[in-house]
Amino acid sequence: MLAKPPQLGDLILGRFRLMAHIGNGGMGTVFLATDISLSYQKVALKFLNSHLAYKPSSLTRLKNEVYVSRKL
Repeated sequence: MLAKPPQLGDLILGRFRLMAHIGNGGMGTVFLATDISLSYQKVALKFLNSHLAYKPSSLTRLKNEVYVSRKL
């Protein structure tokens, strides 16, 4: 059974509160979130579409995205 899609206000991993929907893309959905463990720092969280979540190639692409984003 699949988990419910993330919704605004959800607390993810006991740490990230979803504050706003930023957008959708081919791989997933991006939300603006607040990290309540780091003085409410704002972060972006990306959730892979369910049909991609268990494909190793999708996880590799996501890791590459994170690597490039961190350089910005």
